[in-house]
Amino acid sequence: MRVRVGIVIGGLIAVAVVVAALRKPAGEAQPTWESITVRTGPVIDRLRETGTLMPRDPVIVPVPFDGKLQWVIDDSTWVQPGEPLFIIDDAEELKKVAGERSQLTEATQNRELAVLKRDQAGDTEERKVHQAIQALTIEQARHRILTSAPVGGLELVRLDAELVPLEAVTTAVRTRFEIARGAWQQAQDAFVDQLDLWQDHQDHLLRLENRLDEVNQQLKEAVAKPRQRAPGAAGEQSPGKRRPPAVTPKPDAAQKNAADPDADSPPEPTVEIAQITSERDTLRAATAGLQQALAAARAARAALTPAKESAAGELIAAETAERELRIRIEIEKRALPAIQLALDVELAGLTLSEAERRLADGQTAFSARTLAQAALDDLRAERDSARTQATIVAERLAIAARPVSPEIVAEAAARLAKAEQAAADSRAVRDRNLAILDQERAVLDAKIARLTASLAVRARRFPSTIEQEISARERERSLKPENAVDLDRELAALRADLVKAKATPPSIASAAVAGLVKVRREGDRQKLAGDAVWQADPMIEIFTPANMEVVVRVNEVNVTRIRRGMVVAAEIPALGRLPRTGVITQVAGVGRDKNESSGKDGSGKRGQAGVTQFEVHISLDPGTDHHDGDFRQGMTALVAIELQKLTAVRWLPRAAVITLPDGRFAVRLSRDQALTAVSGRIVGSDAFVTDDPELADGVVVQVLRFPNQ
Repeated sequence: MRVRVGIVIGGLIAVAVVVAALRKPAGEAQPTWESITVRTGPVIDRLRETGTLMPRDPVIVPVPFDGKLQWVIDDSTWVQPGEPLFIIDDAEELKKVAGERSQLTEATQNRELAVLKRDQAGDTEERKVHQAIQALTIEQARHRILTSAPVGGLELVRLDAELVPLEAVTTAVRTRFEIARGAWQQAQDAFVDQLDLWQDHQDHLLRLENRLDEVNQQLKEAVAKPRQRAPGAAGEQSPGKRRPPAVTPKPDAAQKNAADPDADSPPEPTVEIAQITSERDTLRAATAGLQQALAAARAARAALTPAKESAAGELIAAETAERELRIRIEIEKRALPAIQLALDVELAGLTLSEAERRLADGQTAFSARTLAQAALDDLRAERDSARTQATIVAERLAIAARPVSPEIVAEAAARLAKAEQAAADSRAVRDRNLAILDQERAVLDAKIARLTASLAVRARRFPSTIEQEISARERERSLKPENAVDLDRELAALRADLVKAKATPPSIASAAVAGLVKVRREGDRQKLAGDAVWQADPMIEIFTPANMEVVVRVNEVNVTRIRRGMVVAAEIPALGRLPRTGVITQVAGVGRDKNESSGKDGSGKRGQAGVTQFEVHISLDPGTDHHDGDFRQGMTALVAIELQKLTAVRWLPRAAVITLPDGRFAVRLSRDQALTAVSGRIVGSDAFVTDDPELADGVVVQVLRFPNQ
C-alpha cells in the first residue's frame, strides 16, 4: 500500500493556492487544470546550449605565378563570384616564358645535334665492330685449317672443280651489286644536294621572317608608346581608394588612333620592309617547287634502295659459300706434302730393290770370274746409296705424317681467343658509347617535354605569348605546307585560347564563390601592393556561407557527457529559426574561463568568472531549402545535443512532477485528492521516467497551470 502524503500537507497547499488566487488583481486570468497522460515511448536526453556560426575549410585561392602585387582586396571583405581578389604584375612571368621558350629552342637544336652525333658515332662504331669481326673470321679460318684433318684422295680435285663455277657466280653477283650501289649512290648524292638547297632556302626564309618581325616589333613599340601625361590629369585614381585598377589589353595602332586622335601616327613602312617582303614572297613562291624536287629525289633514292639491298644480300651469301670452299681446299692442301713423300718412299723402295738385285747378280758374276772387283764395288755402292735414300725419304714421310705440334695449335687458339675477345670488346664499346649518346638524347627529350608542357601552361595564359605562338605557327605553316592540316588545328586552338586569355587575364585572380575574404599576412599585416608573392602560395581564403560549423562553449560539468559523433539539432533564430541537423566533430581538450576572450594565436585576456568551459565544434548537414547561402559568421545558433535516448519507457513531462522538500517526487492523480508520492528519475530537463505501479501506462495526472507558466 503506497504511503500517501498527509492531509495536512495537502490542505496547506490548497490553502496556499486559494490565498494566491485571492491576492490576484481583479480581472486577471485564473489558474487552470491540465490533464497529462502517462505514456510509453522514447525519451531523449538533450543538452541545450547556445553557439555561434563559424567558418571552416575555406576555399583557397593560390598565387598563379611569381610576381609582385599590384592590388589586393581588403581583409574581411564579403565578395561575390567573379569579383577581383588581387592583381599581379606579369612582367617577371613573361620573362620566364621568354626564357623557357629560348631554352626549348636551344634544347631542340641540341637534340638535333645529338641525333646527328649518334648516327655518326653509330657508323664509326659499326665500322670498328666490322673490322674486329673480319679479324675474328680470319683467325677462325686459320685455326680450322690447322686443326682439321684432310680427307685426302681426290677431295682436293673435287673441291677445286666445285670452286670454279662458284667464283663465276660471285663475280657476276659482285658486278650487279657494284652497278646497283653506283646507281643508288648517284640518287643519294642528288638527294643530298636537293636537301641542301631546301635547307638553305628554309634558313634564308626564316632569317627574312625574323628580320621582318624585328622591324615590325620596333614599329609596334613606337606606335604603342604612351604619351606623357601631366600629373593630376583626368582619369587618375585618387590615393587612398582600394579598388582594382583597370586592366585592359594593349590597343593596336588602329585602336590607339581611334581613341586618341592626337597620338603620334605610326611611320610608313621602310624600304627595308618592302625589300624583305618582296624577297620573302619570292621565296615562298619557290617553296612548292623545291619541296616537289626534294620529294622526287627522295622517291628516286627509295626506288633504288631495294635493288641495292637485294644485291648486297646475294653477294654476302655467294662470298660466304666461296670462303667455305677455299677453307676446305686449304685443309686438303696440307695433305699434299705427305702424298708426295709417300710416292717418293715407294720409288726409293723400288730403286733399292733393283740395286740389291743387280748387286746379287754382280756377286754371282764375280764368283764366276766374269766381273771385276771394281764393278762389284760400284754395284755395292749403288745399293748402299739407294738404301740411304730410301731411309731418308721414309724419315721425311714420318716427319710429314706427324700432327701439328701442340705449340702451333696453342698459338692459333690463343690468337683465336684474342680475336674473339677483341670482337666482344668492340661490341661492348659500341653498345656503351651508343648507350651514352642515347642517354644524352633521352635527357634532351625529357627536357624538351618538360619545357613544352610548362609552356603549354604558362604561355597559353597570356595574350602576348599566345600571339607570339600564333605568329610562330603561321610562319611554320608557310615553311612546311605538308603539315598544314595539323598546324591549322593548332592555330584554331591557339586563337580560342587567345580569346579566353583576353577575357580573363591571368594576372587578375577572381573569386569563384561568395564568402568572407581572409588575406594572407606578411608579419603583423596583410599582404599589400608591392609585396612579392610566389607561385602556388595560398594568397586568399574565402569562407563560404554554406560551409559553416557551430561552436558551442559547454560547461565543464557537462563536457564529460559529450562525445564525437553525437547527433545535434540546431536552429538559427536570425533566419526564422531555420532548423538544421548536425554531428559533433571535435571536443576541446583544454578548457578556458567563461570570461576569457581568445585570439587567433591562442592568447587572450584572462577573465574572473571562475567557470571553465570547453569548445565543442558541430558540423551542420546541408539543408534542402537553399538557405545555407544566407549563413553569416557570428550568427547565433540554438543547439540541442542528444546525450541519451531511451526507448519504450513510461514517462511524464518534467512539469507534471512536483519535487518535495525531502527530494522525493509526487504527482496529483485527481484535482480533489492530495499529492501522491511516486518513484522515478529526471532524464534531462524535459522528462520524468518511472516504473511506479501508480503511474501505469494511460494513467492521467492533473497539473495546475498558472497563467505565467
